[in-house]
Amino acid sequence: MWVTEPLRPAAAQPSRPVPATNSPGIPRGSRGLKGRARSSGAVLLLADTAVLVGYLLAQPVWWRAYLGLWLVTVVSFHARGAYRPRLLLSALDNVPTLVRQAVPAVLLVGVVVGRLRGSNAVGTYVVVALVGVVGHLLARALAYECIRWARRTDRVGHRTLVVGGGEVSHRLVRTLDTDRTYGLRVLGYVDDTPSHLPAGSIGWVHLGAVDDLLRVIERLRIDVVLVSYGTGSVAHVAAQLRQTRPRPPATFVVPRLFELGGPWVHDRIGAVPVVRLRSGHLRGVRWRLKRAFDVVGAGLATVVLAPVLAAVAMAVFLDGGPGIIFRQVRVGQAGQLFEVFKFRSMRPADPDEADVRWSIADDDRIGPVGRFIRRTSLDELPQLFNILRGEMTIVGPRPERPHFVERFSGEMPHYTYRHRVPVGLTGLAQVSGLRGDTSIDERARYDNYYIENWSLWLDVKVILRTVRQVLGASGA
Repeated sequence: MWVTEPLRPAAAQPSRPVPATNSPGIPRGSRGLKGRARSSGAVLLLADTAVLVGYLLAQPVWWRAYLGLWLVTVVSFHARGAYRPRLLLSALDNVPTLVRQAVPAVLLVGVVVGRLRGSNAVGTYVVVALVGVVGHLLARALAYECIRWARRTDRVGHRTLVVGGGEVSHRLVRTLDTDRTYGLRVLGYVDDTPSHLPAGSIGWVHLGAVDDLLRVIERLRIDVVLVSYGTGSVAHVAAQLRQTRPRPPATFVVPRLFELGGPWVHDRIGAVPVVRLRSGHLRGVRWRLKRAFDVVGAGLATVVLAPVLAAVAMAVFLDGGPGIIFRQVRVGQAGQLFEVFKFRSMRPADPDEADVRWSIADDDRIGPVGRFIRRTSLDELPQLFNILRGEMTIVGPRPERPHFVERFSGEMPHYTYRHRVPVGLTGLAQVSGLRGDTSIDERARYDNYYIENWSLWLDVKVILRTVRQVLGASGA
């Protein structure tokens, strides 16, 4: 349970049917997560571009130096998330972060200016550049005021659903109804038990239980989900939100024990800190880069490892005759079936045996070649062609056979969530010691952790750990 304050039996507020999307309480100007990120980020980038114009007007002769300074500064701002959409817009809150990024950029470009134009030119450059840093702060303050104005006047508004009917949730809804500069228009809340607290605001309407979460999100086209305290199960809420992938609403969570303070640097609504969950990584530019990385990586690996592939193929042929490639139906992304390729390590007595038998690690029919290629994972190399065909990725949850997917999905509800992304040649679970006859429950948890915390750098780390394990012949 995620209850932090007791719910006293009192006059419960009756729930009501989910309103239509054209109801009066729903802002007409609502924009989705993608549109919101683009609009606010574009306004902030435009503000920073005004600083570049100021540089060029102040010293047009040095336009190369100031263009370089502006580019380094903007890239630094982007790396620190300065263009991400925020709920609370405060230029003063941004001052420390922006200064920490802008001043090193000034010094870095200043070194280049000193080398090219001499030390006498550095003084003039530094004065103009530091004025530019102040210009960034003032321009951002003006941009924030424009965004707040758009939110106040309902030119920008985002359909918001609160999960939880406790006192903290009630406080958040009151704040958002009173202060419209956050840009969130609360349409109601879901919780297993209707709240005893008085309405007091337009958004305090019980729309159903946690079981109704998906239905409410889809019917009302919710842009933002705000998870606070209530009477439902945390695991149940997480399970419902996972089903909104790969196009989830922006999700903010009120952290536990926030009253005691903590490094809550993400955002806040009034005096309540909220942490934004990473939710948009299964699509977009970075996800397309993952596919490009797969194609390049698998292509290069196929060329570089061609002698190894040929040697293994010859060894398998000499050990057991023709039929060096073993094909088996596996379950891929979104439950799609495909044939995975492997070097044959043994011949099953029954053609269907491999589809329903869990492990063959100790089978007497595996010869010395089969044991070697399984221990070194060389039997998996033909899956490079599955990657090139788009059926797999280099890093992702390992593919499983339909028989076991059906069985494990019935035993562990979270198992099916691992099929949200393409299956992989290697995965976080495998490099964490979960290979062979190990806990399926733990494997699924590692796979889901990988999906929900995916980054290109995480892929690189998994690949490096895989190489280390293969060279160490730690086994499959």
